[in-house]
Amino acid sequence: MSTPPHISLSDFLDGANAWLNANTTPRPPSGALTWGEGSDRVSLFRDSSPEEERAQVEALLAWQRKKADAGYGSIAWPVEYGGAGLPRAYEAAFRQLEQGFVAPLITESVSISLEITAPTILALGAEAQKSRWIAALRRGDAMCCQMFSEPGAGSDLGAIALRATPDGDGWILNGQKVWTSGAQYADIGFLVALTNRDAPRQSALTAFLVPLKDVPGIDIRPLRQMTGGSNFNEVFFNDVRISDTDRVGAVGAGWAGAMTALGFERGSAATGGGGNGPDLFGRLVLAARHTGQLQDPLVRQ
Repeated sequence: MSTPPHISLSDFLDGANAWLNANTTPRPPSGALTWGEGSDRVSLFRDSSPEEERAQVEALLAWQRKKADAGYGSIAWPVEYGGAGLPRAYEAAFRQLEQGFVAPLITESVSISLEITAPTILALGAEAQKSRWIAALRRGDAMCCQMFSEPGAGSDLGAIALRATPDGDGWILNGQKVWTSGAQYADIGFLVALTNRDAPRQSALTAFLVPLKDVPGIDIRPLRQMTGGSNFNEVFFNDVRISDTDRVGAVGAGWAGAMTALGFERGSAATGGGGNGPDLFGRLVLAARHTGQLQDPLVRQ
């Protein structure tokens, strides 16, 4: 379906509601939260087995493709990259409507690809990178993980040690990333590497879109969590050669690229997880009420 850009929001929602009813079922009412009843699970990360995790990822990607083919996968994205070109209000309204229907469990690996790395490529990528990846990522035909954290740096971007060394018309990568969600499924990784150890951190780093499938020198290993799941990975780079066409932005602009991606990450977290996870805010209010702290100014803040 090609959604005309002049369609009113009410007509758009009427069509979206009809499509959702035809392709899934309304979500049963969850009912009011009651202290001491129901699950007390509040974890954001699951304890899925690798087989369960893969099935969840594949189900979510299939749902994204179905939405994309109907015109609801990239509502506010540019038409030239597979979007419908509609205002952001239409996207927000569809997401709210979708929460009332049964949909596949949202996994962080797919969410990172759709909501963080795809918009980062749109904001910073060269035209060839946008044309190659945005429509594929947004439709669920490809995946991109985010590769910032390192064993010796944690989330401190200023301490990144993975090196990208110039090599003719390309770069050689050596080092390690860690806590990388979805690396085992991703086709590419949005990576920040050290390219000038003597420069201030704001100009010492460079961003790349690194191919991950069947690339010599890349070793992706799962990390087992306390919960029993293995959603994260550590990724090793041993003399991995990439093209300069994989570079995102100027040499030394990796800090700004990382800040752009993290901005999208904060925005994605603020919009929530699509209504299929635990009601963390509702449980917080319930706990505060049960313990008599609902009027405590610090708790309320």
